Amino acid sequence: MFEIIKKVKILFLHLLLLSLFISCGDPGLDYKNLKSCFIYEAGIYSNPHQRKNLLVKELKDGSLIFAIRNSRNKILFQQSLNQTFSKYHYWALYADRNFDI
Repeated sequence: MFEIIKKVKILFLHLLLLSLFISCGDPGLDYKNLKSCFIYEAGIYSNPHQRKNLLVKELKDGSLIFAIRNSRNKILFQQSLNQTFSKYHYWALYADRNFDI
């Protein structure tokens, strides 16, 4: 009896951890390939030749922020939270082939 309860607890723990990892993703952002272009909307932009990606994210208050991340999503540069921009402003980011913003 105790063996069955122990196995159920372990199974439940595995299912809980699996659901935690699945739910921690950010499904609201679109992944887009980036060569050299202007960026006008939130999303994750990656360049297959560079091991970096550009994250443009809308915060809860509607303001936008961008960050440059490496292939492991470690932030290399992030815009200051005191200098965010809004979707109501006229804005664009330009990324060249070397991923310079």
